[in-house]
Amino acid sequence: MARQKDLSSLSAEELNALLEDTTVRLEELQKQLQVRREQEKESFVQELKDQIHARGYSLQDITQALSRGARSNTAAKRKARGFRYYYQNPDDPEHTYTTGPFPKWLKDKMIAENLDPENKEHRRRCKEERLTKVSRDTPET
Repeated sequence: MARQKDLSSLSAEELNALLEDTTVRLEELQKQLQVRREQEKESFVQELKDQIHARGYSLQDITQALSRGARSNTAAKRKARGFRYYYQNPDDPEHTYTTGPFPKWLKDKMIAENLDPENKEHRRRCKEERLTKVSRDTPET
């Protein structure tokens, strides 16, 4: 590594030149680091492929097993945080709403009742006063 200079003795012009050199060097280092990381990644991938084949598996077997685990893990998380209730239109039980943007049927219902679907307070009142809150724990009849 290069010896560090005593910066306090440098003129503004020398400091500026040093800064420019350092900036160029930093850019070169970043490019080289990116190339090296890509090389190491390729080497690592080859090591993994070699181990997979050495153990008698195909690459497809392993990628399928990995993706299955990721999907089931996501599904388990979704189920764990699942919604305990949903809202139902008392006039048409097929119309339900859980979360997110209001569906068209609910917006139309609000407009018909002189409520603004863009107004947070109107949306809250609509859910509380004009929809039925149904628990997911309650068996459907």
